[in-house]
Amino acid sequence: MEEDPSSHVQPARYEQGMSENNGLAMPEYIRRVSPFPTVDQSGQEYEHPFLGGFNMPRPQLLDIDGDEDSDLFVQDVSGSIMFFENRPGESPQFLWRTDRYQDLEVGEWYRFVDLDLDGDHDLLAEQPFSYVRYYRNEGTPREPRFVETVDSLKDVDGKPLFSDRQNIPNAADIDCDSQVDLLIGRLVGRVTRYERINSDTPGPPSSNT
Repeated sequence: MEEDPSSHVQPARYEQGMSENNGLAMPEYIRRVSPFPTVDQSGQEYEHPFLGGFNMPRPQLLDIDGDEDSDLFVQDVSGSIMFFENRPGESPQFLWRTDRYQDLEVGEWYRFVDLDLDGDHDLLAEQPFSYVRYYRNEGTPREPRFVETVDSLKDVDGKPLFSDRQNIPNAADIDCDSQVDLLIGRLVGRVTRYERINSDTPGPPSSNT
């Protein structure tokens, strides 16, 4: 199985998983989640037998590479996103590629959304602690490249948007005005809605409640 070169780690960064010693004076390790076929008693092959499992997975499905099928992203630890590529076949086959997609820092949560409506996926993520970081996709629908535009989205008064802990913002055009609204849950059980007001201005969006 082809695996992402970003899975190559130094000993000090060694993560749980199947690893191999390449025979160097200072050993280095390469993470292999499927180094050889692993089957159950009936002969059914396990997928990703040495992935390590999940504790609190936060998945999102989207076509990140423009091949008209949904790839899988999972956050299970703070600060990084795992990427599983959907390979063609009669049924979805998700192949693990990396534990740290494009080395993006995402804090406690992430959300892919086309925030600037240019036809590709941008990324919202937590800027510690509980602010909303914005990565704009400067690549293409087939070859995304995420660039941090602002470390915190702001409202019309210049105040950083704040997302209560344990709440992951969502983004959708809820009022059908062809602009993406931002919805943030609150610990008191309410939802705050932010509407973009600078849709004709290049750069990061400004929002109003």
